[in-house]
Amino acid sequence: MTERAVAFGAHSALIGVVCEPTAPAGVRRAVLMANIGMHHRVGPSRLYVELARALATSGLYVLRFDLSGMGDSAPRRDGTSSNDSALRDLDSAMTFMTSNCGIAEFVLVGLCSGVDGVHAAAACDARVRGAVFIDGYSYPTTGFLARHAILRPLQPGRWMRYARRLVRGQARRNTAARDATVFAREEPSRAQFAVDLLAMTARRARLLFIYTGGATSRFNAPRQLAEMLGRASLPAGVDCVLLPHADHVFSRTDQRRLLCERITGWCAALPAEAPAG
Repeated sequence: MTERAVAFGAHSALIGVVCEPTAPAGVRRAVLMANIGMHHRVGPSRLYVELARALATSGLYVLRFDLSGMGDSAPRRDGTSSNDSALRDLDSAMTFMTSNCGIAEFVLVGLCSGVDGVHAAAACDARVRGAVFIDGYSYPTTGFLARHAILRPLQPGRWMRYARRLVRGQARRNTAARDATVFAREEPSRAQFAVDLLAMTARRARLLFIYTGGATSRFNAPRQLAEMLGRASLPAGVDCVLLPHADHVFSRTDQRRLLCERITGWCAALPAEAPAG
């Protein structure tokens, strides 16, 4: 595996790192990972560095890069919204990998706010062969509310955290601090989410949804994804995994390793046929 820094996009404004496999897999694909929220392209706890190297070792090309105005990438000057900007940046990344590495199929990976651009691109771009959504969109369902009511009192970790806040005098949070907005996101409605997901699967794009223990206030069982779609089971090509012992930023080494294994194995199992246009 080799790594090299690259500049691409309009005026070479986007900055990233390409991981090239020593022994490319039989199906030439590239995995793209853009930065998450205020994190740059290394990801929280260097998650994207570890994931990129694991994927490259398995034979896949990987590009992890900073979106416009984040990390080392220059900001846009055209007034484009954050969601549209991420979509354009992903398009530029795919075009760059096609021109420089001969790659025509892509897997996109997004965590938290990084899911926004991945979701938009996977919904409309036929080059996207697969997408991984980590702690992405979630919507309350009847099943979620029932499980929440039953499971919440049985989780000792919640009681321990509450006890620590009492000891520190933090049981009541400051309202101003709670309401402070760092950045705003435009998430699709539940109905639009279902429409988009079915559009992705209609062209045979494969989807992997991963939720962590840090998202249990919004997502508490793999079956919730099917509930969100109003279905008894998930559509073909859609997988959902819950990692209850992982926190939202994968601060533990063993949980980062587990995530890398899950995603690498899932990517390796993707069929060779191209998605329908």
